[in-house]
Amino acid sequence: MFLKERIKKLRKALGLTQQEFADKIGTAQNNIAGYETGKRSPSAAVISLICKTFNVSEAWLRTGDGGMFDTENNDTLGAFIRERNLTTTDRILIEKFVSLSVKARWEVVKFVLDIADALWEESKASSQQRTELDTDIEQGSDVAHTTTKLHIAARDGSRMEVEVDGELTLPEEDSKLPR
Repeated sequence: MFLKERIKKLRKALGLTQQEFADKIGTAQNNIAGYETGKRSPSAAVISLICKTFNVSEAWLRTGDGGMFDTENNDTLGAFIRERNLTTTDRILIEKFVSLSVKARWEVVKFVLDIADALWEESKASSQQRTELDTDIEQGSDVAHTTTKLHIAARDGSRMEVEVDGELTLPEEDSKLPR
């Protein structure tokens, strides 16, 4: 693969048009078109700017060696990736997301929120909850001993039961227990 092909592959991997790519590095769209067709060769300064702007490995851009993105440098994203021991998939997701326009990022966020809402509604609709409260109150006591059982049955037939034992101290004014 030649430099012209790697520049185009990078631009497409970032999801950018030639104009958007050009805007991010401060050049004209026709320069990017020239680089991608091989009619123009980017200067060393332009290659360096592309690498810095998009966190691209200069070795990959110049020769095709190694990975497209540079995760070993000391920039903020590289540090974030190393600190959290993120996978290559995590890194690609982050890089793709942050390379989107603000409008496109907002659309992705709205999409994820719509999915979360749909999943929440489905979970509420797909489970039936029944709570049984057994309360034993000792004569002359202001403490109620309770056992609460929560039974959850999902549509797929699976069931779960949670039981909690505890004590509840009754407030004096509400404490109308037989003594």
